[in-house]
Amino acid sequence: MLLSLYLLDPRLIRTWVRHLPKVVDYLNNYPTRLIKAPGTSKWGLAPSEAILLEEVESKPSISSKRPIGKDEITLKKGDSVRYLLANAEWEGGMENQKRATDPTYSPSIHKIRKIVVSKKEPVLYYLGSGDDKFAPKRGFVREELMHLTRDPELPLKEYYL
Repeated sequence: MLLSLYLLDPRLIRTWVRHLPKVVDYLNNYPTRLIKAPGTSKWGLAPSEAILLEEVESKPSISSKRPIGKDEITLKKGDSVRYLLANAEWEGGMENQKRATDPTYSPSIHKIRKIVVSKKEPVLYYLGSGDDKFAPKRGFVREELMHLTRDPELPLKEYYL
C-alpha cells in the first residue's frame, strides 16, 4: 500500500530518475570485496575495472548451505535416475501453462554417463548411454535428479485387465 503511494507521486519518480545515473555510476566504480584480478592477493576490484579484464576471480556473495565440489556426496556412474523437467520440456512448450497433471520428473529412466567434479563448483551429471536416443544434452546438479535405488518393475501379468 505504502509503495503504491510512492509510485503514484510523479515528483518522487522524477527525483529517482534524475539521481539514477549517479547511483549506477557509484555502484560501477566502487570496489567490491567479491572480485579480484587474477594473480593478486587483494580482494576489492571495481566492476568497471573488472569488465576491462579478460579474466577475474570472484567469491559468491552468500556461502552455500551444502557441500560443493570434492566435498559433495556424488552419485555413481551408471546409477538410474529421472531428471527434473524444465518448463518447456513437456507438452506445449513455453506458450502453454503448466497443468497440475504434468509430470515433475522425466517419465523415462536414464543412466548417469559422465560426472564432472570441479573445485568450488557443484558436481555436474550428464545422462544417457549408447542406446539412449532421448537423453538430454544438458548437465544436471544433484538436486535436479531423482535417484532410483532400483529400477521400477511392471506389475505381474495376472493384475492386467
